[in-house]
Amino acid sequence: MLKRSILSAAILASISGTAFAAPAYIVTTDADSGGGSLREALGSGASVITIAGGVGDIVINDTLEYDSENPLKIIGSGQTIIGGDFTLFAATEGADLEIINRSVEGPRIYDENDNPTGYDLDNQGGGNAILVDVPLDREGVVQLRLANVGVSGVGDHGILMSDCDELDCGAGQTGTGDGSDASIHAVFSDVTVIDSGWGKPDGDGVRLNERDLGGIIFEATHSSFNNNGADGIELDEADEGDVMIAVRNVELDQNGAFCRPLPDDESDAEEPYEERCYDDGEIDLDDAFDIDEDGDGSILGWIAHVWATGNLDEGIDFDEAGPGGFDLALSHIEGWNNGDEAIKTSEEDGGDLVVTLSSVTAGENGNDGMQLEEEGDGNVNVVIQSTDMMMSEGDGIKVEESDHGDLNLAIRGVNSTENEDAGILAAESDDGDFTMTVNGTVTADNGDVGIDAEQDDDGEGTLRVRGSNISDGIDTSGVDEI
Repeated sequence: MLKRSILSAAILASISGTAFAAPAYIVTTDADSGGGSLREALGSGASVITIAGGVGDIVINDTLEYDSENPLKIIGSGQTIIGGDFTLFAATEGADLEIINRSVEGPRIYDENDNPTGYDLDNQGGGNAILVDVPLDREGVVQLRLANVGVSGVGDHGILMSDCDELDCGAGQTGTGDGSDASIHAVFSDVTVIDSGWGKPDGDGVRLNERDLGGIIFEATHSSFNNNGADGIELDEADEGDVMIAVRNVELDQNGAFCRPLPDDESDAEEPYEERCYDDGEIDLDDAFDIDEDGDGSILGWIAHVWATGNLDEGIDFDEAGPGGFDLALSHIEGWNNGDEAIKTSEEDGGDLVVTLSSVTAGENGNDGMQLEEEGDGNVNVVIQSTDMMMSEGDGIKVEESDHGDLNLAIRGVNSTENEDAGILAAESDDGDFTMTVNGTVTADNGDVGIDAEQDDDGEGTLRVRGSNISDGIDTSGVDEI
């Protein structure tokens, strides 16, 4: 497994060159423009801007733009920047940006259904609260650092950091656009992003777009991303770079709200629902935390103490397509009442799926509690321990490998109960080998069997169960129980 120290070293190396130097500017008025205003400060050449404590909330009439490539640090005193139907703050030349103790708020009007903004299909619009746009000639690492920052009420992405030359780059295998050679690095501490992305389809709480040679580094601690129109967080890397994550103490609740309410029957969906929630004729819903990596890169890192509840589609939804793979550690995850899986990882093509999950609790999700899948020549190496899965509308745990790779699964101290299908399903469906060990595990009251172990085609399969209570039985196909 990728060690946290390795990830931390890579992150530290990426930021070591950043420095903020004089001159400085002190904002002394809450006026939109003129002497002493934040707008004047952004055009002054200052590398550090401090908003004085006596300055109140700042109401702006159009975008606050920082058009320099030099690093900028803004230190607020708890003020809120309040704007209208436009992007509120934009760093347009890919500058390293740090913002401390400041909030950014969009229109925040409510419609007749108590949605947090009055946007709908006939009234689409709104901009980003914070935008960092990376020019095509940038190199190195572009950073966005936010501490004690709130974002709310904008119609588009709450926070957008984009190394892509198109307005809407799409995502994953369907993503478009070109980017620079730079990587992008976001660091959030005590950040709240709520009620954003209601003015258009696919308006996320946080969105990072990366194209061409660079990768994505994303860190978040003690933050919440709730009730956003599309994904709470989406990281989209569509070429050669890796996605590296370090996430701790984060809440992701009720995201994907732009597509509520769902139709009772997808086949009966009519305008305007199809217009806002369908892509190429298929329903396309949004998650709490979504990563799409397409190309040579991998998805690497760790997540700990994360709550993903009541999101319209998956809680955690990570997809990797291309030669890269997964190397992830997830621990102390709570996933309840999500419309699809609480946790889903999907690897396509040649990379391996290497995941360790510890102390996960998930229940009452609309599909499997946990679904880990590899489709291609890569192997599956998964450890699940000290975990409770219950009352899912599919399997409690599903782990699958389809193609030439091997499946190696270790289950330790797991309870999987009252799921509509199997408590634990593991399947290898081509000529790879299947190895599964189960220790100290309980399954009970599942709609199907407790453990369903399958190896199809030419590979060998073994299942070892020790010290466990599988009260609803074990089914095997092509697997020897030893």
